[in-house]
Amino acid sequence: MKLKVLCITLLCMLFSSVCFAASTPSLGGIGIGNSLKYVESIYGKPTSTTVRLIPALGDCTVYIYGDSVDIYSENQATVDGIIVTKNNGFKTPEGIHVGSTLADLTAAYGITKQDLYAVPLKDLRADGMGENYQRQIDNQIKIYKNNRVAKISTGDYTMYSFVVNKKNIVTAIELFTAD
Repeated sequence: MKLKVLCITLLCMLFSSVCFAASTPSLGGIGIGNSLKYVESIYGKPTSTTVRLIPALGDCTVYIYGDSVDIYSENQATVDGIIVTKNNGFKTPEGIHVGSTLADLTAAYGITKQDLYAVPLKDLRADGMGENYQRQIDNQIKIYKNNRVAKISTGDYTMYSFVVNKKNIVTAIELFTAD
């Protein structure tokens, strides 16, 4: 009888550790630190590239895929960030994508309405920082305007930002190295 209880206990522990194991943060199968060659092997060559000044990273090359995926790389070899702004098949391992609802965010990450906050757009300034930085600020304002944001740390120096509109629908997802 004791052996049976021990076996059941061990099976339950094994099952629970599998069910509650944290997934590796990614969007569309791409994670922070993946090589750009890996990205190209999945999605092909980018539509275009540009350089933007990112406050936390410095000058980054941005690999633009269509009109809704930007992949950032500081060293032009590995992924440092991803922004997705349309429902194009990119999703987190938990299934969250542009178009998901706040209820989906709650189920996947425990994010509730109380976790959402408005980004103070007046604080997004590019005074004297140059044209590339101004373009990045303009892009952020376009993403955040009239929306709210929830940021969650994934515990491994990366962070998701989920942008949610007034209808509680995800309108953009960002994955970056946490500051």
